[in-house]
Amino acid sequence: ELKDGRLVVMLEKALANEFAAHFKYRLMAEEAFAKYGPDNPSLAKLFTALADSEYRHAKNHYFILNKFANLEKCLAESIKGENFEVHTMYREYMEYADSSGHGLAKYTFFDALEAEKVHEKLLASAAAGKADPAARYFTCTSCGYTFAVEKHPQRCPVCGAPHDKITEVA
Repeated sequence: ELKDGRLVVMLEKALANEFAAHFKYRLMAEEAFAKYGPDNPSLAKLFTALADSEYRHAKNHYFILNKFANLEKCLAESIKGENFEVHTMYREYMEYADSSGHGLAKYTFFDALEAEKVHEKLLASAAAGKADPAARYFTCTSCGYTFAVEKHPQRCPVCGAPHDKITEVA
């Protein structure tokens, strides 16, 4: 199937669309839950179900495209991707946003850069067989910073968000 160039283009486009839909529905689920709370979770549940469905679609396209050869290869590719984001992409994006007077964009690029630095280190440790089995993972819901720690962080070192904005990843 991958010898058919037109089909590959279709699969790549479908993959990108499913990624975007998954993200959009996850975001909408969070917003619906924030707006209606646990007393009326039906809309949040609907968006969560749709997000899961779009994830499954993307996963199927991803596998057909042979993007997931094996875990070790994907780990190595992930490290390269994080390295690019840390050392090239976000630095260039921040410089442009700063020189163009786009403060909010610069801020989001900075937040992402700081999280990507941690991602790169965590993935490198995992690839070297040094991942901490006792580590608990947390994410700052304000800026996306990732923690690999034993205790729940009290404050985000990037954006200063308090304890209640930092959630443990199951």
